[in-house]
Amino acid sequence: MKLHRRFARALGYDIEKQNKQVLLETHLQKQFDLFNVDLVFDVGANAGQFASLLRSVTGYKGEIQSFEPQPKAFAQLAELAARDPDWHIYNYALGETAGELQMNVSQDSVFSSFHPASEAGKMRFAAIKEVETLNVQVKTLEEHIDTEVTGFEQRRAFLKMDTQGHDSWVFQGAGRWKGSFAGIVSEMPVVPIYDNVPDYIDLISVYRKHGYEMTGAYVVHRHRDTGHVVDFDCVMARVEKKDRT
Repeated sequence: MKLHRRFARALGYDIEKQNKQVLLETHLQKQFDLFNVDLVFDVGANAGQFASLLRSVTGYKGEIQSFEPQPKAFAQLAELAARDPDWHIYNYALGETAGELQMNVSQDSVFSSFHPASEAGKMRFAAIKEVETLNVQVKTLEEHIDTEVTGFEQRRAFLKMDTQGHDSWVFQGAGRWKGSFAGIVSEMPVVPIYDNVPDYIDLISVYRKHGYEMTGAYVVHRHRDTGHVVDFDCVMARVEKKDRT
């Protein structure tokens, strides 16, 4: 028995080895390597937090395409992306149909959404407070792929969505490409902080219908007093038909 364990036992304690917690970025690094990902769609990029994490933590060196409709957040995003020739940015949102939508801009821009905050959201997050509304351009991911991505059929693309309740609409807007991604990351509400949005059970069902299965789940927010999960990032990967059970 090792000395530190003997010492602990002498004091009436025991030491148990715990498994190292796997972080989202560690999991993504493995998924990207496994599926040879060479293109990431970063939908709901805000000021570039996710893409920066991919570059600095996972070591991903492939192409990133980031989408952010808010002018102030986009300006910050543009400043970061300007130093990276493989990071392309687009100043519009993605949705189920092309057009224009009104965005509720929150005190903290990461909470800005096309959907009004729920009572649970207002109680849980002070920064979700709306400070203005903004009309933004919306395109579909299908349209974007068809016009901006050459040879998409041969690419190994990963779709990340963090759109404050709008992920389902983004995914539906992928049209005929919905089942063509190597994997997806979607922020899933357990207790929706926006009104009239699908929860995690509905979202998982949608993605599974198009051939994706879960490979990881990572809590984003918990209730401070109870520990209950508010939302989590769900990572899913496409399952080839021959591999499905």
